[in-house]
Amino acid sequence: MSITRHPSPHFVLRNAGAPSAIIIYDGGSSDPNLELFEPEARLSVHYVVQRNGEIWHCVYDGDVAFHAPEGARLFGEEGVNAFALGIELAEAYNDKSYTDDQIGALIGLVTALCYEYKIPLNRVVGQDHLEVIEKANTWQKFPWFDFLVVVGARVSELQFTAEDAKAPPS
Repeated sequence: MSITRHPSPHFVLRNAGAPSAIIIYDGGSSDPNLELFEPEARLSVHYVVQRNGEIWHCVYDGDVAFHAPEGARLFGEEGVNAFALGIELAEAYNDKSYTDDQIGALIGLVTALCYEYKIPLNRVVGQDHLEVIEKANTWQKFPWFDFLVVVGARVSELQFTAEDAKAPPS
């Protein structure tokens, strides 16, 4: 998994503990000089997954990025940006399909984040799961079931591998 730093100026320090949810957004651009990095936009995500599978790390996981609109709620919880990591799928709009490289990189990234921060799969959601979002439902084409099955299996595999490493020899 190739991750490169593309720092965004739009973030604040996280006052609470580790992130407890992941929100995946479709859309955006692969050009680092557009919306996510414009000073007046005040818009950011933690990661951008490019169509070629490259991952940009824009805001550190320990900081708050501005990806969810003000007032958005997830499962009734307010202040989504304070507890959720935001991941943007670059150029996934206007009926462009997701590439295999993009989905593969997203699976690897989400697996690593779920494992590291103990984020349950029911808290890995798309932007349309946010309450108050005013955006067309573009998620019909995203393979949610297959995606979450693969992430769940990989997180489970990592947990068992870690437990085996800690077990005393028999």
